[in-house]
Amino acid sequence: MICTWRLHVLAYMLSNKYELLSNSSAATALRSLADEWKNLPPGWLRGDPCRDGWVGIKCTGSRITSITLPNMNLVGELSGDISILSELQQLDLSYNHDLTGPLPMSIGNLKKLTNL
Repeated sequence: MICTWRLHVLAYMLSNKYELLSNSSAATALRSLADEWKNLPPGWLRGDPCRDGWVGIKCTGSRITSITLPNMNLVGELSGDISILSELQQLDLSYNHDLTGPLPMSIGNLKKLTNL
């Protein structure tokens, strides 16, 4: 009985650790984008993108599913770190005429991306 309880506690701790790592990976990916951009949306780079409601970011639970930043006057390039966002379904950076450069090859790794 005690061994079963310990296994449950261990499984719970590991699942929470994975969730925290996932959250930090998502925040790291968005910060990598921000490092490449100028004219960031208000509130970016403070706290957690899902928990703190960053402008243009939608999440399901703690996973980023949408980045919608049309006409925000963003300047820069799209970082290959975007591929870390494995749950991303929508990426809308339209009408940001000063976002330049090619799409990173790693964007093809986003298997759930349906709207680009």
